[in-house]
Amino acid sequence: MGSASTASGVVADQMTMFHIVFALSAPGTTSGHGLRPKDVFEHVARPLSKALKYCQKQNNFVADESRKLLALKAKTKAEKLNGPTAWTHILERNELAWALKEIYYKIAAGSIATVRLDGMEISLQIPQLSETTDAELSLQSSLLLLEEKDDILHTLAGHADTQALSYFIRESTPTKSLAKNAAKLSLPQKAVLSFAQHLIVWRKAKAIAPLHLRNTYILHPEAPLHNLPSLSDEYARGFSALPSLASMLRMLGSRPVKYGYLIQSRDHRPAYMDILAWLMRKHLVVQLRTFGWFRTTPTTVLGVDEGSSDDEKSGLKPSSVAGLLSARLRSRSRASSESDNASEDTAIPIDQHSGSEKRPPSGAIPPYDDLIVDPEHPSSSQRSALRRISSALDDVEFESRFQDLLKYFDGEHAFEEIAGREGLKRAKVEEWISGLERRGWLRVTRWI
Repeated sequence: MGSASTASGVVADQMTMFHIVFALSAPGTTSGHGLRPKDVFEHVARPLSKALKYCQKQNNFVADESRKLLALKAKTKAEKLNGPTAWTHILERNELAWALKEIYYKIAAGSIATVRLDGMEISLQIPQLSETTDAELSLQSSLLLLEEKDDILHTLAGHADTQALSYFIRESTPTKSLAKNAAKLSLPQKAVLSFAQHLIVWRKAKAIAPLHLRNTYILHPEAPLHNLPSLSDEYARGFSALPSLASMLRMLGSRPVKYGYLIQSRDHRPAYMDILAWLMRKHLVVQLRTFGWFRTTPTTVLGVDEGSSDDEKSGLKPSSVAGLLSARLRSRSRASSESDNASEDTAIPIDQHSGSEKRPPSGAIPPYDDLIVDPEHPSSSQRSALRRISSALDDVEFESRFQDLLKYFDGEHAFEEIAGREGLKRAKVEEWISGLERRGWLRVTRWI
């Protein structure tokens, strides 16, 4: 700062330059918090510098706060205040110091730092690697809000040009794809994708496959069951007239079954879908998806839970889609009845055979030589096998679409996505896949 005297004798401070410095630990040290200098500069230092430059230009904010900060430091030293007390004294009385402290701790913890500078609010964060990449965030994805709608809308209330975003948040539903939400709300698809990306970046939502009654959901292997008491209280406030959280988790923690089979009646569907969205938001359940490959030689499916020792050694537990549509429904009905009569304090059982293996790396397949790993580029013998499968199909529509659907049978695409991507009925696709499996043309496995 350079000081100059005015005609009135009042000293005026003029700040001509300032720097914001972030000191990061060297790579490989335990206190580095995994932050990269490039990310800190791009997402924190640069936008913060622009905001402070604006505040300084408008109201001399940085100069005034810096002068106050120096005065406060001198005062704490004169009063011989100790370290913690001195810093608390400064932070309570200096807006800039408090903002810098808040940014430091929030960013270091991987959170979003929201601070106010001279009446202007700014939010800073290091974007996380999303579970859903940009490529996967498509119009066929759905958006699951990670906070209550009212809370998100409240944060937008004071901001200009958020009317369309607020409308999207208020009216969208995780049971519909972004494409269907766009059509329902009469919004451009490009705008809906932009809204979704914005909410994901700011950790207000995540992209998921649309929630559906015909999907299978199981207890998440990493569910925060240690926090069950507080989660139960929150659940009870939102779903007081429905089965308790413990009952829902007991049902979802046993043998896998389509979520719709847990719903008491058609009238209960909206409430149960709200429950499912809440369970997904709280990381309590996860979708169990079905993958598979065509086989060059048909093998009869013997039973629902039967599998060779090779499966167990490979860590994969294939399960029959056809069986899930019948025998498991009966066992689920019995399990549901027993769960409703059980004490609420009963421990939640987790079925160790519920098929909750995580998706293996791309290209990892069960050890079977007769699998057609790349059905769009088959060998000559595999091409012959695919022709035999096609000619044996009983459904005319399936036969006409067979070539277009080959890409989904590479072990990389979930069968649950076929209907939405191809504009088909879920029940029809399930019937086709079940028929292929029964006749031994399909090797099926399930992963989360």
